Amino acid sequence: MKIYYKNGGFYLEPQESAVEISEELHRTLIEGQSQGKQIVTGLDGVPMLAEPQPSQYHHWDGTAWKISPEQQATLLAEQRKKVRSKINALRDAKSAGGVYVEQLGKWFDSDSKAQGKLLGLKATIDLVGDDMTVDWTCADNTDFTGFGKPQLTAVIAAILQAENHNHTIARQHKAALEQAENPLEYDYSSGWTQCYQDYLAEQGNG
Repeated sequence: MKIYYKNGGFYLEPQESAVEISEELHRTLIEGQSQGKQIVTGLDGVPMLAEPQPSQYHHWDGTAWKISPEQQATLLAEQRKKVRSKINALRDAKSAGGVYVEQLGKWFDSDSKAQGKLLGLKATIDLVGDDMTVDWTCADNTDFTGFGKPQLTAVIAAILQAENHNHTIARQHKAALEQAENPLEYDYSSGWTQCYQDYLAEQGNG
C-alpha cells in the first residue's frame, strides 16, 4: 500500500508536492504520536518525530523548534504572569489557612469568615465591656472557654503577622521569578507561614 505525506497529513492517493513514505515509517510515526511525540516535516519533506511544540510561539524549521528573541520575551512574560498568579494564590491560602497562637496554645481559623467573626466580637466587647468572654471555636473544632479581649487581641495580632509575613515572602518570590530563566520551573514553596493543614500533615508524618 502506498502512503503519501503532505503538510502534516497522510493520503492514500497521490497529492501535488506530496512525498511517498513506507508503511513502516507511517506505522512508526503513528506509534510515536500515540506516545506523545509530534509528527513534523523534515527539510526533505519527509515526516519525522520530534518532541511536542514547546509553545505556540515556537516554529519548526525542518530540524528543530525555534523561537525569535521577541517571541521568547513574550513567552517569558506570559509564563511569569501565570506563576505570579500561583504565588498570589498560595499566599492567600497560607494566610487564610489558620494561625497558631503560641500564648494560647491553640490553632485558630484565619479566613475572611473567621476574621469577620473576630471583628464582630471586638465590636461587641467594645460595646458591652472588656470583661465579656465567650466560648470560641478553634480550628480543631474544640472550644476555648473564657475567650475575651486579651485572647481576641492575640489572635488578631497573629493573623496580621501571618498576612504581613506572607505578603513579604510573595514579593521576594516574585522578584526572584523575574530573574528565573525557566519561570514555570521556579520553586516558590519556601518561606511561608505554617497553616493548620500543614500542621496536620506534619503530625500525620510524625
